[in-house]
Amino acid sequence: MRIYRSYIVSLQHIDNLQEGGMVIHGNFLPIAVSYRKNLHRMMNII
Repeated sequence: MRIYRSYIVSLQHIDNLQEGGMVIHGNFLPIAVSYRKNLHRMMNII
């Protein structure tokens, strides 16, 4: 799933969701505002 122009991640690898981003393997990755709705929708499906 795309979370930022430069980042595509697998939802299976998300360790933690935080305000404005997520943590994957100890690395904070920002989530662009334009992708947040889609991410929340996908997280509700899983």
